[in-house]
Parts: sequence; C-alpha cells; structure tokens
Amino acid sequence: MKNILLVLFTALISTPVYADRGGHRHGSEFRGSMSWEGSGWFFPALVGGAIFLDLARRTAPAEPETVYVQPEPVYAPKVAAAPVWYFCPATNTYYPYVNSCPGGWQTVPATPPAATALSKPANSPSE
Repeated sequence: MKNILLVLFTALISTPVYADRGGHRHGSEFRGSMSWEGSGWFFPALVGGAIFLDLARRTAPAEPETVYVQPEPVYAPKVAAAPVWYFCPATNTYYPYVNSCPGGWQTVPATPPAATALSKPANSPSE
C-alpha cells in the first residue's frame, strides 16, 4: 500500500512539469491540446482502482518453516553375558586350574554347586 501511495504522490507532484508551453521539445512547436477534456473521471477511477486492487489482493499468511529435530540416539544397555566356566573333559578340570586342555575347552554355565542341607559347623557355639 505504501508503494502505491508513493508512486501516486510522485506522479501528482511531477505532472505540473509537463504543463510548460512546450520548451522541452528541443525547438519544435507543439500546437495541440494537453488538457483533459471531459468530466474528469479517469484519474479518480485510476486511483480508486489501484487502491481497490491493493486492498483486494490479500495474501495468505506465510506458513512457518518446517523444523526437523533429530531425536537423540537411544543406546540399549549392554546385557552382561551369562558367566561361563571352561571345562576340560579330558582332564576333568576347570580353567584357571589348568592352562591347557588336550581335547579342547567346553563352556558350561557358571553355577555354584548345589547347596546341600546347611548344617552348623562343629565348633559353633550352641544356643
């Protein structure tokens, strides 16, 4: 809207320049008429049309810019491997009690020996 008003204002203040007697024609003489002969409806219609078109040209609001937020990486906790013991079937022993096994090592789950009935030590005080 401001641009249109600026153009119209500039056009209005510069029109008296052309009202001179024709000296800007470089020696040629102008004998015609430069006046608007009529009811004077053209200029108001031009200004009104420009204002109407500017007001009618409503633009849609700009959509906000799409922002992508990358999620933080999710790290799964490391699952501790089940403890294993290394058993040598050839010597019937476990690692680290022996360092080598002639037939190859066998992995077995590391479970403590089955608990037997708990008994009091022989030298424990009696109740």
